[in-house]
Amino acid sequence: MSIVCLGDINIDILLQLDYPLLENRDRIIKRLKISPGGSAANTAVALSRLGLTVKFVGTVGKDVFGNYLRRDLEEENVCCKFLGETEKAHTGLIIVLVKEDGRRVMFSYRGANIYLTPERITPEIFSNAILLHVSGYCLLSNPQRASTIKCMEIARERGCICSFDYCNEVAEKGLSYTSHILRMTKIVFLNEEEANMLAGSNRLRKLVEKMISLGPEIIVLKRGDKGCTVFTSQGYEKTFPTINVKVVDTTGAGDAFNAGFIYGYIRGWEIERAAKLANYLGSKTVTKIGARAALPSKEECRRLLKKMQSME
Repeated sequence: MSIVCLGDINIDILLQLDYPLLENRDRIIKRLKISPGGSAANTAVALSRLGLTVKFVGTVGKDVFGNYLRRDLEEENVCCKFLGETEKAHTGLIIVLVKEDGRRVMFSYRGANIYLTPERITPEIFSNAILLHVSGYCLLSNPQRASTIKCMEIARERGCICSFDYCNEVAEKGLSYTSHILRMTKIVFLNEEEANMLAGSNRLRKLVEKMISLGPEIIVLKRGDKGCTVFTSQGYEKTFPTINVKVVDTTGAGDAFNAGFIYGYIRGWEIERAAKLANYLGSKTVTKIGARAALPSKEECRRLLKKMQSME
């Protein structure tokens, strides 16, 4: 049984700021961190650390960063057989400015990510796969968008569950932009900002009802330090608080959260238990700078899962 993660893989350059940004001023950065990143890649690594078999589908450039990211995924026991490379662009790169309160501003160069081509999407990807997780960034540009749709269609034909994680840029385009995607999706993840963009003048509950009418059975609203709220097509609605932590950097928290909920779902856990694991992983990730480096380690994940199993 394996999980397939499709989406962006990047180099993250994180600059931690302890002052406000001012125009036409030179500033000294006191802390810099360069690490692997990318929403879908972060979720893939988190799932692998939880002990699952994971395949990653994406594209890097034929450059030193691309080689580094491939090696990093392999060291994390993520299958890279379907990670391609292109000479059309450099490997994706994101500059992240982390503010004093842990919030961040991101400047993204998507680069090679968008060159995932449809001919690379084959049924072989879904051998022994139970779930396909797709990052919203995949829908921003072709050929990656066309490849993503093809991948989800094959996944459905093969009996694979699909989960989809929104991003701000996709949410800004409105619900109609993702209607075809939602018809193939069982689990939807989005944060409060994305929900507000999608809801427009409508309230959240109306947005959830509209989404569910298109096909999804579970809507997971990520609410930061307020935890999460889960809605289902059966009328279930419940908010689950998260743990209190000192926020250093929120980068990657949503990706780790996704991994926790997906793990619980495919293990057949009740929603409350899956949400608890998701909240924990998301909260732990904000306590350190960086996305991938801040994810709980394999050993920490093993201890956590053992503790949760003893509570059954």
